[in-house]
Amino acid sequence: MSTPGMVPVLRWTALLALALLTPPSFARTWHINPDGTGDAPTIQAAVDSAAAGDVVLLEAGVFLEQVALKSDLTLRSLTGPTATSIDAAGQRLYCIYTAGSVDNVTVEGIRFTGVGRAAIVLGGTNILFRDCIIEDNTGGTGTLSTHGSTRILDCVFRRNSALAGADDPSAGTLVLSELGSVHLEGCSFDDNNGTVIEAWGAGSSMVRCQVRGNWAYGTPLLIAVWSTFDLRATLFEGNSGELLFGGRWGAPAALLSATRNTFVGNHGLFEEPMDLTDGSAFHANVFTEAGVGFTMPTGLVSVTCNDSWGNGTDWAGLDPTIGGNFSADPLFCDPDAGDYHLQWGSPCLPANSPDDCGLIGAYGFGGCNSISVTPESWAQVKARYR
Repeated sequence: MSTPGMVPVLRWTALLALALLTPPSFARTWHINPDGTGDAPTIQAAVDSAAAGDVVLLEAGVFLEQVALKSDLTLRSLTGPTATSIDAAGQRLYCIYTAGSVDNVTVEGIRFTGVGRAAIVLGGTNILFRDCIIEDNTGGTGTLSTHGSTRILDCVFRRNSALAGADDPSAGTLVLSELGSVHLEGCSFDDNNGTVIEAWGAGSSMVRCQVRGNWAYGTPLLIAVWSTFDLRATLFEGNSGELLFGGRWGAPAALLSATRNTFVGNHGLFEEPMDLTDGSAFHANVFTEAGVGFTMPTGLVSVTCNDSWGNGTDWAGLDPTIGGNFSADPLFCDPDAGDYHLQWGSPCLPANSPDDCGLIGAYGFGGCNSISVTPESWAQVKARYR
């Protein structure tokens, strides 16, 4: 016969015994050096040996490899992308890739370069790229090609030339998302040749990015999206190419939401009307220093609170006196130096914008051209008038 309290004690005793008999499962970190020393001779050897949840950690240096990744793995550098590279050296198809679908993969703090086809090809779900540099790659239909849900955060794409094929001079794509969605945030695209992003899946987005000095040779598409797309707080400066949101080559028009972006000195972005799905919207954007600032798209599209100023033609196919749209100097802090924050008194600041539009453009007040106030005592004030 058990006494009161004995049953709970026996239960916890049994659970404790089971825990002591079951070996703990801990994720392992594999340290890899470019000279072949470390926990494995190569990145690939570490990946092949890693268990679910393990981290493959790269020491500083250049790794001349092509790496096939697998699910439930983190590939990370110890010192960041300026010190750690995976270099295809022009002799390999990819830097990293997956042979099939993978899930739960993180790649962080690595530079990818030297590829003649596609630097990164991944398929699967819950894939994260963070703080990576993808630069000086040539060729390939997608410099970073994904086939599933992918997040790309705080990455740099520069001096890549994405071509559709070895004998095809038309532009390929820097970020190609054929299935699922891709979310770009805090990334920069500088001096690349090719379509910046081509997204086929629903729910893709580009937020707080900078797209500068890119051009699309051959097939002149800077952005090509075939489904829903959210474009927010992004700078487009000095680019050449079209914005295509479906409605071509038999594809349906896309549903676009473009909010608080700044477009400066671009060629071809809004010169032709885009074919958009009803319900698309342009809200609180700045368009300046282009041949045509903004052309009204087809479809039932909402265009509100935008500033188009200093273009050859500010507005095409649109009455700017409705919807809070206007044409006025946005008063950037220092556009010659690439600073598109707003001066005090800008019509795009929330306190000055019309119809309660709030902030207009990608950047808020930059601290320039403001009035400084120096506190003085009453004695100091009286002394100035003696």
